[in-house]
Amino acid sequence: MCCKSIDAKSFEQIYIRYWDQVLQYAICIVHDESLAKDMVQHVFVSLWDKRKERQIEHIEIYLKRAVKYAALHEIKKRLAIDDQMDLRDVEVIGDQESDQDIMYQDLHLMIDQLITKLPSKSKDMFMLKFRDGLDNNAIATALDLSEKTIRNKLSICLKSVRMNLKKVGF
Repeated sequence: MCCKSIDAKSFEQIYIRYWDQVLQYAICIVHDESLAKDMVQHVFVSLWDKRKERQIEHIEIYLKRAVKYAALHEIKKRLAIDDQMDLRDVEVIGDQESDQDIMYQDLHLMIDQLITKLPSKSKDMFMLKFRDGLDNNAIATALDLSEKTIRNKLSICLKSVRMNLKKVGF
């Protein structure tokens, strides 16, 4: 569907058909009905305002992706993360990518952002364990700490990352 051909009546039909579905999707992501309603409303307003500039073939996919990016933007604001990536610079992902691939990418990005917030030593341990694949004994030797300390610190790091991921809807 080309957005240039969307008149008020067509837009109203799109709104009626997809509002509830997209709202439920947004609630699943952000776990806050009020915030989800605001995000979905913003997506529909944006669709209407920019209908002459956009070429959209699959409106349902477009709406869900737009909500997902709005949620990501909101999550970034809530976490107050200074990230070099500006979501306005993200290109629209092609239709060939599945939602599962997108969710994996979003999760990976969120984990990377959470890791950057860890204390320096904890971040080093986390990276040695999960990026470099070292075992606890090798990490303990590399950082001149006991293996028990490494195990305890990694456990604390994992709990922190999991808790923060739950807070943002993962």
